Amino acid sequence: MHDQIRDMGRHIIENEEGRTRIWSATTDEDFPQDERILSKLHGLSIANCDIFMRRTNSWSSIQQLKILLVQRNNFSLQGRCRDQPLRQSKIQRLWETWSERLHESTNVQWNELRWLEWPRAPFKKFHQFSNLRILDFRYSEFRGLIEEGLVAPKLQRLNLEGCRYLEGLPRIGTSMPSLEWLNLKDCSSFKGFDGSILMLKDLRFLDLSYCVHIENLPGEIEELSSLQELNLEACVSLKMLDFLPKSLLKVNLSMCPKIRTLDANMEVLKDLRVLDISKCHRLRSLPKGIENLSSLQELNAEECECLEIIESLPQHLSKLNLRGCRQLKWLGASISMLTELTLLDVSECPHLNPLPVETTSIEF
Repeated sequence: MHDQIRDMGRHIIENEEGRTRIWSATTDEDFPQDERILSKLHGLSIANCDIFMRRTNSWSSIQQLKILLVQRNNFSLQGRCRDQPLRQSKIQRLWETWSERLHESTNVQWNELRWLEWPRAPFKKFHQFSNLRILDFRYSEFRGLIEEGLVAPKLQRLNLEGCRYLEGLPRIGTSMPSLEWLNLKDCSSFKGFDGSILMLKDLRFLDLSYCVHIENLPGEIEELSSLQELNLEACVSLKMLDFLPKSLLKVNLSMCPKIRTLDANMEVLKDLRVLDISKCHRLRSLPKGIENLSSLQELNAEECECLEIIESLPQHLSKLNLRGCRQLKWLGASISMLTELTLLDVSECPHLNPLPVETTSIEF
């Protein structure tokens, strides 16, 4: 049904008079030649970035563009081209010419953009996007973003997934103070934030999974009063977690092998519903005060191989996964008080003491 509605909308757009939007331009013929049409263009979605690159002479006519979506990038800064063979030097010259013309064209009103999506974007320099709300530069190869001049005071969603050379986002709190959603998944060179992160008072979602060089989070993260979801999966260098904001609903710490204890004051996370600490192979105990997490419904501690004793658990748990906790010997009497528990997995726990008879109605 959603696909049918989408296709119906595209059909309406493609057949409207005085078109202000172009959807999925796949060839040069799909790109309008008439400057009057270009001057009124509000939305542009193109299948290949080289279509846009070949039309640099048209950029000065695009005065009101608010949405620019580049669906596929056929070139690579590594010197390869998926559609046709080009030597590395030629590709590099194309990128440099393109990027320079894009950012130095004073006639193009890039400040009107609300949504810019360009995977593997070729840009090296940035400037202020006064009205930008959504920015998607995933899998791009720039080393800096804010350092190279990007300022976006109204930006709400930023996707930099897979930007493997990105090392940091200094001054993010002052450059992007309205940010609500930030994805840095698989930014393998990213090392962390500075203290300006405390200014992101509207940030609700933060994904740092597979950021393998993060060793700790700044204490200022505790001040993110709107943060609801924090993903630190496979942050293999993360050694400790001392601070967490009270507003969190979901925390993923799976596959963080250097964490031995969780010193963060978990008792303040009164709204936390899901906690994943699976495959933290050196974790010796559950977070202190976990029994006071009155909203916690799901706890995943699968393959926490050093976990030996669980004294107490929050009373509203509905799912508890302890599969593969091979050193687990004791599961306290509080397990029999979990009246809302519907799923309990204690398979592959060879040293675990017998469970109370009160748990026989639980699904294993």
